[in-house]
Amino acid sequence: MEVRLRVIIAGGGDFGVFLATELIKRKHDVTIIEKDPERARKLSEEMDCAVINGDATHPETLKNIDLSKVDWLVAATGHDKDNILIGLLARNMGAGKVTILLEDVGYESLAISLGFEDIIVPTSLAASEVMKRVFGQQESNITPVLKGDVKFYVATVGGALGGTKLSELNIPPHVKVCAVFRGNEYLEAEGDLELKPGDEVLLLVREKDMEKLKELFEHEQKK
Repeated sequence: MEVRLRVIIAGGGDFGVFLATELIKRKHDVTIIEKDPERARKLSEEMDCAVINGDATHPETLKNIDLSKVDWLVAATGHDKDNILIGLLARNMGAGKVTILLEDVGYESLAISLGFEDIIVPTSLAASEVMKRVFGQQESNITPVLKGDVKFYVATVGGALGGTKLSELNIPPHVKVCAVFRGNEYLEAEGDLELKPGDEVLLLVREKDMEKLKELFEHEQKK
C-alpha cells in the first residue's frame, strides 16, 4: 500500500496544478500555496485540496504550515529566484524533501552549488527528449513527477497541421503541451503559436490518451 504523503506545492500554475492533481488521485495530502488572490480563490473552488493565499518566499507563510511535518515541498512558482529562495527556506525549516522548478537553465548550476539535488528544468529536459527521440523515458531528476502512466511524447507536425495554432489542436483535455522545437530553436508553448511542418511538439500525456495523440499526428503526417 502506498504511503500517504503530506505535500506542499508553492505555485498554482499549470505545473503545480498538474502535479497536485496527480498526487490527489493517489490519495496524498496536498496543499497549494498561491500568491495571487484571484488565482488562489479559483483553485480553492476547483481543486480537491487545501489552498493557501500567501507568498511562500515569506518565512512567516511557511512557518504557519510547520514544514517539519511535510514529506515533500515543491517550489513551482513562475520565478526561478523565488523557487530557489523557497527551497532554501523549506530546507532550513525541516521539510523532508525539497524539489525546485527552474525555467532558466542558467540557474541550475547555482541551485546545485546551494546543495539542491532535486531540480526540474523543463527546457533542458525537453531538449533532451527531442534530441534523443525518447518515447516514455524517465530522467532521474524528474522521477518524483513522472510516475504511473504519465509519459513524455514527442510528435512531429505533418503538412496538414501546418498553420494550425496550438490552441486549435484537437488533443485530449488533460494533455499538457510543454514545448515546441523548430530546428534548434526552443519556442514557448503559447496557445497562439502557429505550427509549421517539421516542428517537434513535446507533450506530457497519460497512457490512456496516447493512441489519440498518435492518431492525430501520425495521420496528419501522411496527408
